[in-house]
Amino acid sequence: ELLPATADHPVLGSSPEVEYVTAGNAYNADVQNPKSLNAPLPPAILALPSNQRDGTEVYTRDPQVGFFRIWRTAVGVGAFVDVYAISNHFSSTPDNRVAQRTQQAAYLALIVDALDAERVVTGGDFNVFPRPDDPLVPASDQLAALYELGLHSVWETMVEENPEAAYSYVFVGQAQTLDWQFLTPTLHDELVQSRVAHVNADYPAEYGGDGPRGLSDHDPMSSRFSIPATVGGLEALLAFYCETGAITGNNTCKQLRHHLEQSRVAGDAQLRAFINQVRGKTPKFITPTAAAALIAEAQRLLDT
Repeated sequence: ELLPATADHPVLGSSPEVEYVTAGNAYNADVQNPKSLNAPLPPAILALPSNQRDGTEVYTRDPQVGFFRIWRTAVGVGAFVDVYAISNHFSSTPDNRVAQRTQQAAYLALIVDALDAERVVTGGDFNVFPRPDDPLVPASDQLAALYELGLHSVWETMVEENPEAAYSYVFVGQAQTLDWQFLTPTLHDELVQSRVAHVNADYPAEYGGDGPRGLSDHDPMSSRFSIPATVGGLEALLAFYCETGAITGNNTCKQLRHHLEQSRVAGDAQLRAFINQVRGKTPKFITPTAAAALIAEAQRLLDT
């Protein structure tokens, strides 16, 4: 579910808190979700020969920032988490346009930092190899800004679990990785599995003059995550149903909230009392759909 943007949002709003060395483009102030951001390159990069940079802005292809609510079962049903997803396509050629690509990573790190959120995934074609496979000597470490922010590279997890498939691009017969996902620590903890879907790179031209057989020359990285069962998540779901009118009655929300607050101290007994009260107030004060979702999430907590 795509969530609405607000004017005071630190990135999606009218005054994005992305403090780059040059002022952002005018459309950076648009209030929208998803949203593109970009800025002119600093003078030192603009002064480079044209073959060492790609255009006059940080990105030739703007990153897109999207804010989503991910539901366990369906929109409005089950626990949910709010996630920022940022798509990227950095400048090409790993051993050229190095300064510009370094600036692209730095700008992206500023976006993630401004979001200041538990769950952010930023991915796409970064057009550079993983550490320590730097194309230059001394090492350029073009994605350093993302690592220094504390983000986790999914490729590093994947290469430990399934190294033979940890590539996304084939160049003159050499399997390489140019496509990435970086995760904030919370989202990394919730990572279940990551794989590269080899639907393009394994199908090169068959003979001279033939083009690639896939939809792209790169393979997409696909990751699965869990939505944890927590008291905080159940409280958020309860608040959602109270706000949207799925729960009515003067004291219903207050009583149910009290059980969840007490469960942090008294544990399972208060969760069972919560379940019993939800059942007792359905369907008069709680819709059957909301009741089923609340009970299912409470039961998940009891089962952990």
